[in-house]
Amino acid sequence: MLIKKIVLHNIRSYNDAEINFEPGKTLISGDIGSGKSTILLSIEFALFGLIKGEISGSILLRHGVNQGSVELHFEVEKKNFVVHRALKRISKSIEQDSGFLIINGRKNDLTSTELKAQIIDILGYPADLVAKSKSLLFRYTVYTPQEDMKQILFGDKNERLNIIRRIFGIDKYRRIKENSEVYSKHVREQWKELNGRTLDLYEKKSNLKSFETELLAAKTSFRNNEPIVLSAKILVENTRSKIADAEQSKKQLIAVQRNLDLCSISGQHLIGEKTNLLNEIQRISARIKVIESDIAGQIIEDSALIKQELSKQSVELDSLESERIKIITSNAKTETIQKTSSEIIQKMNSLDVCPLCMQKVDSNHKQSIISSENSKILSSKENFIQSINLQKELVTKISEKKIIIDSIKLKEKTVEILKFKQQSLIDLNKQLNLVNGRISAIEKEITAIVEKKKAVESEILKYASVDEHYAVAKKALDEALAKEKNAEITQNVLKEKITNAENNKILIEAEIKQKTEFLEKANKLKRLNQWIQELFCPLVDSIEKQVLARIYGEFNELFIKWFGLLVEDDFFSARLDDSFTPVLQQNGFDTLPENLSGGEKTACALAYRLALNKAINDIMSAVQTKDILILDEPTDGFSDAQLDKVGEVFDNLGLKQIVIVSHERKVENFVDKIIHINKTSHSSAVNT
Repeated sequence: MLIKKIVLHNIRSYNDAEINFEPGKTLISGDIGSGKSTILLSIEFALFGLIKGEISGSILLRHGVNQGSVELHFEVEKKNFVVHRALKRISKSIEQDSGFLIINGRKNDLTSTELKAQIIDILGYPADLVAKSKSLLFRYTVYTPQEDMKQILFGDKNERLNIIRRIFGIDKYRRIKENSEVYSKHVREQWKELNGRTLDLYEKKSNLKSFETELLAAKTSFRNNEPIVLSAKILVENTRSKIADAEQSKKQLIAVQRNLDLCSISGQHLIGEKTNLLNEIQRISARIKVIESDIAGQIIEDSALIKQELSKQSVELDSLESERIKIITSNAKTETIQKTSSEIIQKMNSLDVCPLCMQKVDSNHKQSIISSENSKILSSKENFIQSINLQKELVTKISEKKIIIDSIKLKEKTVEILKFKQQSLIDLNKQLNLVNGRISAIEKEITAIVEKKKAVESEILKYASVDEHYAVAKKALDEALAKEKNAEITQNVLKEKITNAENNKILIEAEIKQKTEFLEKANKLKRLNQWIQELFCPLVDSIEKQVLARIYGEFNELFIKWFGLLVEDDFFSARLDDSFTPVLQQNGFDTLPENLSGGEKTACALAYRLALNKAINDIMSAVQTKDILILDEPTDGFSDAQLDKVGEVFDNLGLKQIVIVSHERKVENFVDKIIHINKTSHSSAVNT
């Protein structure tokens, strides 16, 4: 990985800044508090986002603004990448906004978590780092704040060893061992539970033999009882045959008795029908006499002539009505003329000036118009009197014509009534003949039924003893059914015993099978627990020790090398113990790191940092951050001689890109590029 450029917008003391990086050694120089460390934090934020307890939104976002962003340009394996992360202020908190990742010019909009996952994949870091809040690999291979390195040096040795394990990914061995212990405990508990379930296995096998003996006895008794059941069934079938014959005779008797009942019912029905028909004859005869009396001596006129006369009179009536309406209309017009002339006369009498020409109206002219209108009124009155007289005559004629028409309609209705009565008389005579015919037929049917009834009564005498035969057969069947039932009950009891014995046998066999399986599982679990405790856990311990030994060997050798270069003192040496804790000797005596001077502490921390970086890059081959190193104030407290050695150390590292943050002027002598940071009025600016 090589960093090419970082662009800051509203990040801490930076309003807008663009910092370009080149391969080789780059120094970020400036006074304390000028904003040098902000660049390093921004690089880490661009790659991994906010880090709980380390990099928060409130630390990064410039005070008084609502939005900010960091854009990092870098290269991995000759591929160009641009990662952009944004911050936004929401109410009282500051959160990450969505960002994007450009790979060789192709842009992908991603969430903060998706960006982190993509970056971890690009850098070749383990995928499980996505869910973790910190990236220890980045912190201890690329960029480690100087205070963090001093903390790991001078902190608790167990915590230091755990950090080393996490960095190199060998804490998994400890987790494997812990999980193995938990699993082993679970296996032991399962073994105890399964072993407890098999304690009565031999008792169950003994019970199985008892059930098998009981089943054999029940099956023998069942086979012995089968002939008894068969004999009882044959007896039932024989008695059923006898009772079937008796039931058949009884059914025949019932059928004959039903015929007798039907004969009686049919005879009674016919007698009742005959009585009703005789009453109907009397009613029809009386009705015929009444109608004959009504039409006696009456003459039925021709209906067609009556209708013709009625039509003629109606036409004449319509003509009179039409003439009367014309006269009424003429009278209305006459009244209108009289009214109009009267209005004209009234207006002329009161008119002095013409409303059109506004000239005075001549009295002669007025008198001429009034005379003309009076003539019209007189003429119309004479015509009106004549019309009124004519209208009265028409009203008299119309009334007379209506009387004539009403009399014709009455005659027409009388003729229709006489015709209806005449037809009714014909229909009643036909009905009387039909009723007399039905009475004759009924008398013949009654005679036939009487003969049939005598024959049925004679047949009933043949079935006199049928009830006695049926009672005997029924008693024999009841006795046979009782024997069959007792035999079947015995058989069912035996069958139930067999079923119960078989079910018990199946259940006990299932229990024995299950307990046998439990016993086999318990033995397997016992062997598994022995394998975990005696073989697997010791093997994991051995592997962890071998891996740690390999790491320790390279780490210790590098630490000794870098410390020796930075502190050239024949009486002062350093090495690492098995917990990766620096062991310092001065004049042959051990001394604690806490007792070192400021520069010696910095040298020890820098040697430890460089040794850890090289060991990680050598052992973890997939990591893509081997070519870059970022150092934050690595020479704090160094003497001039030590500062001269730093350049030699950096040359020996053989890295493609080293970024150093320092306010030491002498560091400028062994770097390729210097980036100056100046801060004025709370704003940082970049000068190259």
